[in-house]
Amino acid sequence: MAKTTGWSLSGQRLIDHTPFGHWSTQTFIAALRHDRLDAPWVIDGAMNRDLFDLYVNWPPLCIPAT
Repeated sequence: MAKTTGWSLSGQRLIDHTPFGHWSTQTFIAALRHDRLDAPWVIDGAMNRDLFDLYVNWPPLCIPAT
């Protein structure tokens, strides 16, 4: 996280550069069980209903039966 405040001379605006300012959002979703974390998925961007429905209704190909 970059600092968003700073000091400057009285009456002057503070202008500064923030390195690595390519802000993007990643969403991590997974199935939490009592003994492990299953089916992790990382999405570039925010979660929406369509992506959530896709995750919930995805065929359980890699989730072992308990």
